[in-house]
Amino acid sequence: MELKVEILKADDGHRIALLSQNGMPLYYPNLYITNEKRRSSYQTHLNILHHIKIFFFWCEVTGIEVEDRFKRGDVLKADDILNFVDFCAWDAETIKRIRSGVRLLKSAYREVSRSEASSRIGSIKEYLEFLFKKLAQCSKEDPRLVSMLSDIKAYKPRVKSHRSIQRVELTQDQERILKAVVMPNHPENPWSVDPGVRLRNLIMFYVTLETGIRRSELAALRVNDIDFVNRTVSVYRRHNDKHDPRIYQPQAKTGERTLPLSPELIEQIDNYVMHSRSKVPGAKKHPFLFVSHSRGKGGPISVGTVNHCFAQLSKAFPELGRLHPHKLRHHWNYDFSRKVDEEMKDEPEEDKRAFDEAARAYAMGWKPGGTMSQVYNRRFDEEKAGELMDKRNKKYKIVIKDNDEPK
Repeated sequence: MELKVEILKADDGHRIALLSQNGMPLYYPNLYITNEKRRSSYQTHLNILHHIKIFFFWCEVTGIEVEDRFKRGDVLKADDILNFVDFCAWDAETIKRIRSGVRLLKSAYREVSRSEASSRIGSIKEYLEFLFKKLAQCSKEDPRLVSMLSDIKAYKPRVKSHRSIQRVELTQDQERILKAVVMPNHPENPWSVDPGVRLRNLIMFYVTLETGIRRSELAALRVNDIDFVNRTVSVYRRHNDKHDPRIYQPQAKTGERTLPLSPELIEQIDNYVMHSRSKVPGAKKHPFLFVSHSRGKGGPISVGTVNHCFAQLSKAFPELGRLHPHKLRHHWNYDFSRKVDEEMKDEPEEDKRAFDEAARAYAMGWKPGGTMSQVYNRRFDEEKAGELMDKRNKKYKIVIKDNDEPK
């Protein structure tokens, strides 16, 4: 069985995600996406179909014909559900080996994270609910369906709601190293020797550092999104953009906004557009700012290219840890908190917090009053709590006199 999740691009720019078997679209999974998930983005459709594909692999391995079973009004039994929940925990390579019939040693099995396994099972659970109602021609209150969904929920791995406490922003040493090695003329710069590539990557790094925008938003920037006079960059939502030649179109997940850029960065962007991008033939065919310099192709870069640029830095300088674009987004939030704390140190704490949340929500493209600021501001809050506790603890002094020591 050859299953493939792919994206088709219509003439109007609309992206359509499909799950196909041996080149033919599968009816029920694609009907499910069209009917039940039409308001979601194509990226969400891709994720769901990848999860459903894993369920189809499980059916292949176990020999269970789910559609035939549902047509008879029979549901998955508890043992079946436990088996497919376990199957959802394996990574892609392990699933590939299981499907091939190779017997694996216990140590050869590799699992995905609990959150990924839980996400897979959640997507499959919703699909099975749709499929059973469609094939058994019943309502969601049908006791057979309720029982099956209840069993899936019971076996689904629990994911703790709290986030692990780990450093997500850059340290001062890491920031110092990065600002040095991304310079095009630095002897240890790990990027291509092509001056245009080095300048492009330098700009991508600094745009992310100065604004905290997402990598998809970075890859989707157009030349005319840069206001060279007012020194700003604007982030727009252009879903299903027919002018974007990329099948996997980078999309803004957050709200539209306009953000300031430093004069030095604006100067480098102008330099890149006028003297590097303009010399790549294919770049004239589209409006996107960052282009591929490989053999003069000139197409807009992919999100994968952005990831690769950061991965090269991480590989060349292990002291940077696992560096990725989203880490700079966290770093922006941490640094923003420090700046607000410094600039508004004499303001009431309530006013400071209100300004922080409102300004941060706009800069990050979040809805005002949401909870995302709490997630990204957690490290700063931890540090402030630690500082206050240290000050408080200074009043407790343990002084043991000689005559107080135990005999």
